[in-house]
Amino acid sequence: MKFCIPTRILLPRKTKKDISFPLNVNTFANQHHRIKYNAKEIFYDYIDSLNLKQKFTKPVRIHYRYYAEQLRNFDESNIGGGLDKFLCDALVKSKILIDDNYKHVKHYTFEYIGIKKDYDWGRDDLKGYCEVIINTVD
Repeated sequence: MKFCIPTRILLPRKTKKDISFPLNVNTFANQHHRIKYNAKEIFYDYIDSLNLKQKFTKPVRIHYRYYAEQLRNFDESNIGGGLDKFLCDALVKSKILIDDNYKHVKHYTFEYIGIKKDYDWGRDDLKGYCEVIINTVD
């Protein structure tokens, strides 16, 4: 199975500008629990909108191919860990994965590809993305 996910989401606000929420470990660790909850719900809705049909009953390997939105230094484990956390929780909630523990997700790998700004999320402020490839482990 192959699909794309954003590397940041926008949290709508009633009175001010939307909050740009990067899907990385630092952002997640330092936010208020309500903001984290809202971010996860918006991400879950995005995964549901993809209408992914395949269900995995065997253990899987998840490979992330990261396309940055701008040239700057970053910590791969920071971004990879955040994307993996959001995605695995969403896949379990959508019943695509049975669980996201070590018995069901055997490996996850993260690959930085480069800068690519041509993926259109319908918003000018969302440019980075990540291709996700999920395969069963034999």
